[in-house]
Amino acid sequence: MITTWRPRLVQRTSLTWMLPLILIVASQYKFRRRDPMDTTGGSVDLFILLELAIYMLVAAYLVVRIRPTMRRDPIMVWIVGYCLTVIVSVLYAPTFLLAMVRGIELAVVLLVVLQFDADGDVAMVRRFLHGLIVVTMASIAIGLAFVAPQPLSQEGRFTWLYVHSGVAGEQMSIVGVVLFGMWLTHRAARLPWPRWVYGVLLVIVVFALVANKTRGAVAGGLAGVVVMAFLWARARGKRDLVVAGLLAGGVIVMTMGGVLVRYAMRDGDTANLATLNNRTQLWSISWDIVSRRPLHGAGFTATRTVFLDETGLGGAHNAYFNVLVDTGLVGMFWWVGLFALVIARIHRLRRRAKLHAAASPLTFDLITLSGVIVCLLVNGLVSQDLGAGLGAPAMVLFLSGVWVLVCGDAMDGVEALAAAEDPE
Repeated sequence: MITTWRPRLVQRTSLTWMLPLILIVASQYKFRRRDPMDTTGGSVDLFILLELAIYMLVAAYLVVRIRPTMRRDPIMVWIVGYCLTVIVSVLYAPTFLLAMVRGIELAVVLLVVLQFDADGDVAMVRRFLHGLIVVTMASIAIGLAFVAPQPLSQEGRFTWLYVHSGVAGEQMSIVGVVLFGMWLTHRAARLPWPRWVYGVLLVIVVFALVANKTRGAVAGGLAGVVVMAFLWARARGKRDLVVAGLLAGGVIVMTMGGVLVRYAMRDGDTANLATLNNRTQLWSISWDIVSRRPLHGAGFTATRTVFLDETGLGGAHNAYFNVLVDTGLVGMFWWVGLFALVIARIHRLRRRAKLHAAASPLTFDLITLSGVIVCLLVNGLVSQDLGAGLGAPAMVLFLSGVWVLVCGDAMDGVEALAAAEDPE
């Protein structure tokens, strides 16, 4: 008789799964419109003080009451290495006050990730994911009820409060990938809500994401979903999936080609689309900065100040260049290495899971992890938030490292059960 592995329930008194959500809301949710020059200039208002207070309360809770520790695993080493590299780069950042504040916040994020790994298991990660879904659905409801005044470049794009539409799009893209994984693998995953609930929520997120008109987020979410569907299908089903996808894509292009082109251009002209909304200019400036300071970069938040001075836009609008400009090749070593380690670990765990029927609940985790990583990488081509250290994409990247580690812990448990039941 084979004992089926089940995700262990985390003690109800544990608040660790809520801490990443608290920091995401504190960093990304804006309740007023603020001039970018005020941010780089170091001016402080009530909401900045509130954000800092939330971070300090979380840090006090972790350090005084819990005292985070570090697991001796390459993935955690790479997370810590990247975060420490970014924090050290504060010392030579062009705007020291802004960099210092963001560096302190990143240190708190690192403490949260360490504690999440110390406390966590698969059930805690799933609880965080359901919390992120609830926060996002509440945000969509707020966006439908209240439309904040938008700058000209953001008019007609769905968001909530005063959050930039690109930031909202990234969060909805990640949540859409997670919801698709929950709907796709529901029977094996043993999730707490009925399958139709995940399906309805997925439809709502998809409509909101399309209305958001953030093309990078749409592309990232679509890429993640395609990868997950491909991994879920059986060997023969993969061939059928490819053929059906090509046919469906051809039909969509022939019947809705004009609509898709207008959506891609987003009321802009062809020249604007060719430069990816002036992103190629930003990337050219990024390359010049990297060529001058290739090893250690220009310092944390340099992309916020340098590009704002030269183009009026804050950020490199590309996560890869953002990491290079801020922390150089040293930071890129840790950042790219983290992605490589997580992807390699997912691949190994999927191979191990195929040997044990009792590991079927982990199908959701491993497939969804794959989709989330692809979503982040694709969206990172046109958005800097993944490489900025703070915000939902960066937090999800760090927690993806923890997620794959706790999946490994669960797989060890499955294999231990199998060995105990079949000593031979």
